[in-house]
Amino acid sequence: MLLRYFILPLFLFAGLGYVAQAQETTIRYFHPVFSPTLTGSASGERGVIRALVVGAGYFQNKDFGPLPNARRDAEAFAAFLKTPAGGSVTWENLVLLTNEQATLANVANALDWIVSESRQGDKIILFLSTSGHIRERSDAMLLFFDSPAAPADAGSMALARLTTLLAEAAARKGARVFAAVEITPYQPVAQSLERWTGSESRGGLFLEKMTTRAANTADSLATSGHSFGNALLRGLLGLADTDHDEKVYAPELLRYLKTPQTRPDWAGRCAYMAVSDKTDWLCKAATGQSREKLAAQEARTQTPILQLEVQPLDDFIATHGDAPAQRMYEDFILAIRLGQLLTPPTRCAATLLDSLLQIENLVPVYRHLRRRMAVAYQDETQQAINAYLQTSAKELARRRKDHDYYKLYPQYLQRTADLLGPNHFMHQMIEVKRLYFEALTLRLGAQHHPADTLHLPAAMQHLWRGVELEPEAAFLFNEMGVVSSTMQHYRAAEDYFLLALERSPAWSIPQVNLSIVLQQQNRLAEAGEAGIKAISLGPWNPDGYVNLAIVYQKQGMLDSAAVLYHRALKIDPELPGAHYNLACVQAQQRGQTAAALESLRLAIKYGFNQPEHIVSDQDLESLHGTPAFEKLIAQAFPDFRR
Repeated sequence: MLLRYFILPLFLFAGLGYVAQAQETTIRYFHPVFSPTLTGSASGERGVIRALVVGAGYFQNKDFGPLPNARRDAEAFAAFLKTPAGGSVTWENLVLLTNEQATLANVANALDWIVSESRQGDKIILFLSTSGHIRERSDAMLLFFDSPAAPADAGSMALARLTTLLAEAAARKGARVFAAVEITPYQPVAQSLERWTGSESRGGLFLEKMTTRAANTADSLATSGHSFGNALLRGLLGLADTDHDEKVYAPELLRYLKTPQTRPDWAGRCAYMAVSDKTDWLCKAATGQSREKLAAQEARTQTPILQLEVQPLDDFIATHGDAPAQRMYEDFILAIRLGQLLTPPTRCAATLLDSLLQIENLVPVYRHLRRRMAVAYQDETQQAINAYLQTSAKELARRRKDHDYYKLYPQYLQRTADLLGPNHFMHQMIEVKRLYFEALTLRLGAQHHPADTLHLPAAMQHLWRGVELEPEAAFLFNEMGVVSSTMQHYRAAEDYFLLALERSPAWSIPQVNLSIVLQQQNRLAEAGEAGIKAISLGPWNPDGYVNLAIVYQKQGMLDSAAVLYHRALKIDPELPGAHYNLACVQAQQRGQTAAALESLRLAIKYGFNQPEHIVSDQDLESLHGTPAFEKLIAQAFPDFRR
């Protein structure tokens, strides 16, 4: 039987069609993109950048001593990776582990995930700042939050082991590697530090070990505002770009890090860099004015990515704020850059803002601080909006899997309104977006908790209030159609989708939704026409292919349906409904039994958990009773009894 349970949510999660221009990003100092020479994978998709960023700033074993720069450097590097200059690495492909999160097990698990997931043309980026034992030139043991003092090997990781893992990923999988490790030696021995430096090649990786003169005391290491991470970021942001071509190559970065002017910045620390291609350029560098600004502030200990923050309050805080206030402000900006606006509650941008607004010396810039926070809330919300306008498959998938995340957006917008006040010229649109996300949250809640019958009427009330404020907002009418369809009011839903298309005729999502409600009314010819148009408007939207495939499947055009399911799964391989319906198609075709079983296995893997439906579905009749089918059901649903 054709499955519709998993298809409906595909369009129900699509919701936004606001046609105003996307809000311009506030970061101005870079050009895209990190490692633009990423090759296409076998499937023709662009390589994926995955990153692990670790900063172990303190340890359970107090003998190792605190490293206050480690967490900050890790967060700053993660913030850099999230910019276009750093590759616009998404949170799903970036693991940030700091302080108590930076345990040996967490780091090892993250490394295993990155290496196992990487394929030809993908990029692996590693930044790690921690303490360690430096015993020989090629032997360093990395320490983590839960590492014991002795025996060190029991809870530490050999740098050589890390190098081997990265080299295998580069050699066997064709992944491209950039790694930078900063080690603050625990009980350093001068002879070991002297033997540490040197270049070598191992497993296809080009390795460089660097060190500087030892620091005078352990305390100077703990309190120094300088670090290798600071120097590394300044180089990547442009100071290493000696030929001013706005690109930073690995040899340029190494030369910069080894200059006499730079090395004292990370005195007493050992550094390690590894790249899989010395000729590849790492990132786009800051240009002109930004590079000059970095150079002018090179002596400052402030995180380089913050030195480029274009805000009128920077100099004021540097001049009038004491050291704790400056540190708090830097944490505030870093939290914003990392998207940590309301979480974690103990150290997020909102909490830091509240603390900054208690400092009397900063009264003259309170208004600027509030505006900076309001901009951050709006930027984060706008990214979700932009993803829908572009019909991002990843964004649609995130709504399917992590609907609770969207509860933050109404809070962001409410806080924006509170910070800016009712007289702000954007107040009305901020309120419209807040109402939209309130309705979206209610509707997603209704889909995941069907017993709560109050969610959908409440969602519709929010949307009508939004329409009263902005009657031309296509995204409101689209969401009204989605809510109506969820309530099985298909004719009303059809009218709302037409209103959305009237206001935004080139937007593919309401066109997909229109096709689906026509199909739900068994108007298959009209649904097919609407589905073809939807694909022409958004060929990157997997839901369009899935919907048209269902129409063809209902009409008995199994070959055409199979082609469309395959196209959808090439865009998003984790659509359980598409895998299941493809299995139904294949089970009805001669010689496709093995393929049908594999599609069914993938449907279960990605979330299809209805064994009763599977064993009773007549479309899968050719599989029922076969040993392979029975084994699959028994393994996937061990508690299921017929």
